[in-house]
Amino acid sequence: MSNFMAMVYAVLADKGVDTKGMDPQDAIDKYNELTGKTERFNTETGEKEFAYETKEEKTENNSKKALTNTNSNAILPSSIKVKGFKPNNLEEHCRLHGDQFGLNNKPKEYNKRAMDFMTSHRGELYSAIIEGKEKIYRFDEKTAEFGAVGKDGNLITYFLPKNGNKIAAKNYVDRYLERVGAKKL
Repeated sequence: MSNFMAMVYAVLADKGVDTKGMDPQDAIDKYNELTGKTERFNTETGEKEFAYETKEEKTENNSKKALTNTNSNAILPSSIKVKGFKPNNLEEHCRLHGDQFGLNNKPKEYNKRAMDFMTSHRGELYSAIIEGKEKIYRFDEKTAEFGAVGKDGNLITYFLPKNGNKIAAKNYVDRYLERVGAKKL
């Protein structure tokens, strides 16, 4: 472990964060969140790689990118009619992820944005059978948006993995899709 990572883990421990099993990039993300820093660091050397956007810039830029980022190959199967989140799931998902899109405490807007994303042509689509039910996933590397919908049309989730850090989000999504055995559509 580098001196830099030892310092990151020490700061997190001082702040009461359980770092057991936390990978280095997650530790840096948590460190940045707790300290208000917006830098991205190399986990080996501790050197600054680039600056994250502020939350406000990220929200604004993701909104602009969402309007222009298209891929006509990524079309949902016609058998799936996206209905949105089930009412009992919407409030919780908005509470958990709405602030990533500037939509905290705005469940209707969060639901609409999630539906718009899942029915767009942006990013790539994947399919997996989990516990006997087919789920369709959409991931857009350009905006780091990730969502899932069931075959019944109910949204399962919509968020920015790793708070929208594109590299970390792609790694997270790749690992997740591999773990569930998802296939690209």
